[in-house]
Amino acid sequence: MAKAPTTKAPAASATPQAPKAPAPQKKGKAQIPALFVRSRREHFYRAGYKWTKAGHGIALDSLTDEQIAALKAEPMLIVEEVTIDAGEAASSEADA
Repeated sequence: MAKAPTTKAPAASATPQAPKAPAPQKKGKAQIPALFVRSRREHFYRAGYKWTKAGHGIALDSLTDEQIAALKAEPMLIVEEVTIDAGEAASSEADA
């Protein structure tokens, strides 16, 4: 009778392997507090800015307390408190 071929399990390594080092995490960009403002109409002017239906973010430190209050109190605008990348804030201020 012919014997069926046998397979051996691979031998366990005698030397323990060091655990893999965690992948380096990317440093996050600096986040700053901002408002994301959208108009209920095609466009709407308030606090010295033109707001559109698409909306855009603006850093809180680029607005006065009076402007922030006016934006939040305006029923024709949808205002959300958000955080945005510091670089994004600089580019959106240039657009305003």
